[in-house]
Amino acid sequence: MTQALDDQTPDRPRPSAAELFRRAQFTGEELRNFRHLDPERTLAGDAGAALLSRVVSLAETHEARQRALKPEAAKSRVLTASTLLANLASLALNRVDDTRFLAVPFNRNAYANTHLSLSAMSMFRDAMLTSGLIEGSAGGRRMRPDDTAFGWLTRMRATPTLRTIFADCRISYASIRRTVGDVLILRDRKAGVPTDPPIDVETTRQTLAIVNRRIEAAKIELPQDAWARVTPGIVDAMHLEEEDRAPAGDLVGKSLVRLFKYDWRHGGRLYGGWWMSLPKRERLLLTIDGEAVAELDYGQLHPSILYARIHEELEGDAYTVGDWTSPPTRDLGKTTFARMLNTTTDDGEPRAIQMADGDAEKLPPGVTWEEYLAAFQRRLAPIADRFWIGEGLRLQREDSDIAVSVLATMEEHGVTTLPVHDSFIVPKQHRQLLRYAMTKAYREKFYYHPTIK
Repeated sequence: MTQALDDQTPDRPRPSAAELFRRAQFTGEELRNFRHLDPERTLAGDAGAALLSRVVSLAETHEARQRALKPEAAKSRVLTASTLLANLASLALNRVDDTRFLAVPFNRNAYANTHLSLSAMSMFRDAMLTSGLIEGSAGGRRMRPDDTAFGWLTRMRATPTLRTIFADCRISYASIRRTVGDVLILRDRKAGVPTDPPIDVETTRQTLAIVNRRIEAAKIELPQDAWARVTPGIVDAMHLEEEDRAPAGDLVGKSLVRLFKYDWRHGGRLYGGWWMSLPKRERLLLTIDGEAVAELDYGQLHPSILYARIHEELEGDAYTVGDWTSPPTRDLGKTTFARMLNTTTDDGEPRAIQMADGDAEKLPPGVTWEEYLAAFQRRLAPIADRFWIGEGLRLQREDSDIAVSVLATMEEHGVTTLPVHDSFIVPKQHRQLLRYAMTKAYREKFYYHPTIK
């Protein structure tokens, strides 16, 4: 799809980057499989230095510059190349899907107040494209079916030629460093909400920094046969928040951040660890520093919290009704509970929920959807006032407080602990310590004894 630099001759002038982008033929489905440029990724170690030197030298042969760059501009150029190459290498090394494109912005606002340079990014894009090192599609304005316009970022990925260079330079995940910025992030901040976190959130910053250092130093591995089972389709079916999770198979993603939404009372869950994108059955095959792991999780955490708020202890299974206890029907109860919890209506009043795809097969025999829904809502009548008001994000704040408390206790004992929202992974020998930490964190907040599986 592109030509290597060595193939160019005076009789065959090198095509421009714009021409190569126009020639490329990728489907919309292919181009929608992408990750945004992560400005915090850079190359590291001797292998990273070798790759960086090789590509920077190549790009500079395409440049008609007469004067030397000023020191600050030269530094920015190298950092830009390091970031671009680290991102491309991360996608090429991905253990689950190495076909993803990298979405890169080419406007000045995207690079304001960063260590990256728009002019350098443009230079490396053009040089690498015309040298056959990357392929992709140019950004610009696109039209939706309803004739409204939207912006489309440039997509690029490593060609086999660049992948061969990665191999020659011995690029691995150890060659890619990710610098963690603020571990406390507030997205979509509402007007009037302070940018600085309240003291109870601020005090968790140091805990996360210490936990991140321990996780970064740990050797976290998954067997090859397990990776073979973790297909993109399985991961997508987990419905994880795309913008927040590290891509499955992206082993650079080890640092945790605490993500809030709208204000400091909503959200707060931990994201960033690549293990979070694994199905649970595969997570159990992880090793931490060569040791097999155990995973414990809080059973029915959100229903339990809602009952604890009204000073009651949840009895039985919140996701089942009467004799409707089959695994498919329980799964239906769990998803229905989540829909009622996370949906907001204008007046906070219940609304009719339509069946989702696959719900009909999970209904108890001979029971209609309307009959099931009415019985399920009666089952949860004591906490009915928490539905239809978007309570889910407030519950995330509470379950994330518990998670940070668990991590703090485990850190006191020097145990590497990998969180997955309401569950935790530790070396098997520390399973009982983890159970103690989870029980302690829950009881300190809600006084009741939690269900731990």
